[in-house]
Amino acid sequence: MSWFSVTHLHVWMCMCRNAHLDDPHYVKNLNKDLYECFQEDISARIYAMGVTDAMEVGRRIKQLVEIFWGFTVAYDEGLLYEDSVLAAALWRNMYDCRPDVPIQELEALVRYIRRETLALDDMSDSDVLLGITYFKPPDYQPHESHSPVADNVQ
Repeated sequence: MSWFSVTHLHVWMCMCRNAHLDDPHYVKNLNKDLYECFQEDISARIYAMGVTDAMEVGRRIKQLVEIFWGFTVAYDEGLLYEDSVLAAALWRNMYDCRPDVPIQELEALVRYIRRETLALDDMSDSDVLLGITYFKPPDYQPHESHSPVADNVQ
């Protein structure tokens, strides 16, 4: 997992919650502001890695923007459908399709996303607009034996 993939996941969950705000104007502006903050952080991290050529920074940002929206569509689909769809998207996007990823880890990440999106949905709109967001840590337990996600991932 990279900084980008983990940060994107949390930005995406916040954007999903923002979609439930009563005023579509707030949704559009809040998600736009959140996305712009994410892009600024990306740019700062690229410069911090020692990339100083503006053209190269722009090229890398463009690549990451494409990845951002690809991840977003995949996670939206996974959130709407069954856990195996979300697990497959996470495996592709966060783990680069590595065959050594324990299915239990994917399962825990799916549970984490489901739990945290529900927690965000339970937040008041005023807390969301104030940017008051907390995420609990994932609950990965390497010794888990049953894996319903593994039974459904093809």
